Amino acid sequence: MIQEVTISALGWGVITCPECGGKTHATPGAESQHRVLDIKCRCGAKHQIVFNTRAKQRRECSLSGIILLKNDLAVTVKNISATGAYFEGDELNLFVGSTYPMKIKIDEQWIEVLVKIIRANHKEAGLEFVNPGYNESKIIESFVLSA
Repeated sequence: MIQEVTISALGWGVITCPECGGKTHATPGAESQHRVLDIKCRCGAKHQIVFNTRAKQRRECSLSGIILLKNDLAVTVKNISATGAYFEGDELNLFVGSTYPMKIKIDEQWIEVLVKIIRANHKEAGLEFVNPGYNESKIIESFVLSA
């Protein structure tokens, strides 16, 4: 299991070892934020963490999504915020830094947005919305805030 370490507005967080409960303060650089990192505790236990610096509220969900490619790619949006989302799928094969058109079904309504992939592997990816339209932004925001 990957431990999520929330970074404060001052730029630091606390890593807690799942084995011994030992705590370590960390101030991650930009290169280690939102990436899964392998950590070894003083007790010798190894575990994985990801630093979370998000300022926007996210909503856990299970929304249908489609990355619009030559062969459309069905995905499941697992959480969403006003500025981005996290989704899962099979054999994603998406490239970090690339932009793609995407459809997301929110409250029985499909919206289409342009997204930029900010982290990815073959099963999951994180994205940010690229200049979403006013209506799309309002639909996403309303969904997030209705939690």
